[in-house]
Amino acid sequence: MEAWLALECYDSGGKLVQRLEKKCESFVQNFLIIHRVHWTGASLTFTDTEGTVRTCMIDVGNYRWNAGTGVTGFGVQIGTGVTAPAVTDFKLEAQVVAGWVYDATLVSDISLTPPDAWLEVTRSFTNNTGAAVTITEAGLVCTAIDTGGTTRYALVLRDTFAGITVPHTM
Repeated sequence: MEAWLALECYDSGGKLVQRLEKKCESFVQNFLIIHRVHWTGASLTFTDTEGTVRTCMIDVGNYRWNAGTGVTGFGVQIGTGVTAPAVTDFKLEAQVVAGWVYDATLVSDISLTPPDAWLEVTRSFTNNTGAAVTITEAGLVCTAIDTGGTTRYALVLRDTFAGITVPHTM
């Protein structure tokens, strides 16, 4: 299994002005923990995006990525952190939220071109901060249901990169 990150920046006229693509190198331990919960039925501990250790149980609400418009707690996230990813990461180093519009995270249908199979997870963001911001990290956060039945959020993928500058939206 592998993941690829593609970031595209468009100007206010819809013209592509910058693109960055790289192979992701940073599935974190929560990725394996949540999969193991589903594969074995075991209740296992994970660290949520608040830094709290929780027990995840098998539930149909686990592992959702499809956050709605305006939802910043899960789905694809972006930030300005520069610290290299670690397998123990549980959140982005510096997620951008204030002044940003998060569109819905969309999960495509599965595409098959033997021997390959893939899907795309996409999200658009709008910078309304009043200034250009250089995005240097991205992550994927999923839902995880704890033993109390409460939906928590678990980072499963985090990567850093040279940066893509997103201008303020006019």
